Amino acid sequence: MMLITAFRGQLGHSILITGRDNVDMLIDGGTAAEYRAHIAPLLARVRRNGRKLRCICLTAPVLGRIDGIVQLFEDAVHHRIAAYQHNTGNREFRKTAAPQPPAVGAVWFNSVHELAGITAAGLAEQLEAQATWIALVKAQAPAAPKSVLAAIQQSERLAALLSPRELGIPRNPEVDGRPLRQQDRANGIRLGALTVDVIGPLPHDLESCGGDWTRWLRETNEAHARLMERAGLQAVVRAAIAASDRHESIFALAAALRPAAAAGIPDLPSIILLIREKQASMLIPGTASVDTILLGLARSGRLDSDGAAHFNVLQLPVSASARTATEDFFRRITADHYLLATGSVNRRPSVEMIEGLFSARLADARARKPFTVWVNDDATSIESASNADVQRFWDHVASRIKLSRGTARCKFLPRRADALRLEVRAKG
Repeated sequence: MMLITAFRGQLGHSILITGRDNVDMLIDGGTAAEYRAHIAPLLARVRRNGRKLRCICLTAPVLGRIDGIVQLFEDAVHHRIAAYQHNTGNREFRKTAAPQPPAVGAVWFNSVHELAGITAAGLAEQLEAQATWIALVKAQAPAAPKSVLAAIQQSERLAALLSPRELGIPRNPEVDGRPLRQQDRANGIRLGALTVDVIGPLPHDLESCGGDWTRWLRETNEAHARLMERAGLQAVVRAAIAASDRHESIFALAAALRPAAAAGIPDLPSIILLIREKQASMLIPGTASVDTILLGLARSGRLDSDGAAHFNVLQLPVSASARTATEDFFRRITADHYLLATGSVNRRPSVEMIEGLFSARLADARARKPFTVWVNDDATSIESASNADVQRFWDHVASRIKLSRGTARCKFLPRRADALRLEVRAKG
């Protein structure tokens, strides 16, 4: 039996997989607040029961996934310091109130610096140059660069925490510390009774990532320079600063400058995992798009002759593609159970994603097979959400569940529970 524990999360994602031999694997860590409130207490029980986390996998170094993992290791460092102080006779040292996490055998984690060839200091320098005109024109500073910078800082902190100078926990030991990528080994990576197949990232995605980021930084800076030169903004900025005056022409330029500020930031390749125990299986796509997931499954030989595959559990992708591509994905990749994180797509679950799922599964009335959508939040919290997009999404889910006439079910997290638990039993 494979036990899946999906932690409560309104902003982040975190799942604990436990094999029949009680080997545990944590995938992503949610936000720091979600980790402290819902994940840390359960992991403390894992430690008290004499178990450890055989592996932690960070699917992508992005906020809502990396924050909680960094918090876990920060807590581990604090407890190590407290133990040292206690053992050396310092009885006045104040221990952290955070529960002590279990020992960790290894971490699978591709750092931003390895993927994109950029550091937090480097990106901060680029963004600082843009901050002056963003503030002066009163344009809305784009959230994406801010969140990316924070994620890069977290990525660097996590790498430091794992280093021999701090906790000394092996990173990507199966590939000698190099970035984890799609594995050629047919038998997968064994973690006790669990077998883990690394479906992605694909080698060419890793190879192209650095070039994509270099090109984005160059093109963004060039666009800003062209706009400033064309509009004479540099002179206007200097005059405005000198006179402490909100020059009218600065505000007139805001509309022209915003597109450059919001230029698309390249994606970071995500780790994609297929976890198996006998015939039980779960596909975890991380932040990968449906197109990338399909390509990874095809190249790893996991699709049948019709280009399709079935898993017991599928964590719903957070990156929807075009409507037709998304529906094609769910027609080809099916599951008995779908895990839906309410924090998907920056707290705005995609109507296109869920519409693709239901359209594909309910298209042929004769071939309908029952399936369940599991949600990592309680219905009361969702109903009280003030975000109109979130409400629209859940209204859409409810209508599609009703139209399915019993084919689809939706199960929410109990109101006061920290996590939902799903047991997947191997057949035969």
